[in-house]
Amino acid sequence: MKEIVHITEAFGGGVLSMLTQRSNRAAAAGVNVTILHSIRQETPNNFSKLFHPAVKLTYVNMIREVSVKDDVSSLWNLVHKLKECNPSVVHLHSSKAGVLGRAAAKIAAPHAKVLYSPHGLAFLRRDVSAAK
Repeated sequence: MKEIVHITEAFGGGVLSMLTQRSNRAAAAGVNVTILHSIRQETPNNFSKLFHPAVKLTYVNMIREVSVKDDVSSLWNLVHKLKECNPSVVHLHSSKAGVLGRAAAKIAAPHAKVLYSPHGLAFLRRDVSAAK
């Protein structure tokens, strides 16, 4: 059976809304869906109630900022979780998940199709320097 794994560090706002819609439709159609996610300040407390009961929600600690120590730890946690899921598709959401998820999928699910959907355009941000 097909297994879709979504990975996101940005689990709130538009990403959460989009993941809810896509995951619920896929789960209702009989597809196994797992979401590997982090928690942000904007993540609603009752987010699990938004998802179809068949959608598996799994917390993986990822932080928005770049941190070699934390990012390596997150990468290995993602590798472990992906090996458990054995996905045929890995869909990445958010910049951090795009980087870490792509590397984890190469290690843990090399035959999976990997997709990346950017939801926020980093170059439009005004709160960080252009170089960052």
